[in-house]
Amino acid sequence: MAYLFNYASIPGFWHYRATVGLRDLLNERAVVREAIAKKAAIELLNSAGSAYRAGYASQSTSRDGVSQSDGFTSSATFGTYGGHFTSYKEWIKDNIPKMKMRFCGIQYVTI
Repeated sequence: MAYLFNYASIPGFWHYRATVGLRDLLNERAVVREAIAKKAAIELLNSAGSAYRAGYASQSTSRDGVSQSDGFTSSATFGTYGGHFTSYKEWIKDNIPKMKMRFCGIQYVTI
């Protein structure tokens, strides 16, 4: 124990190299990449849907193509891309807990 009191620092004694996170997002971990993409798409779809036609609810065209009707509402939540937004949000809600259980936790090797 004398070396602990004789030297101010011992090079490399308390220095560790740690690899943190997932090494790659391939094979069974590709679902993490999909979750990142869908989360980013949710933000983009919400912004794009609000900016494109605010309050736009529906559109109908007659069979002969002469008349067209557009419906607007004050309660349109997600804009034009509401279907995609809702499906992505449900997918994330269902799969994030599964990914946390599968990929999280401390995995380490000591040599």
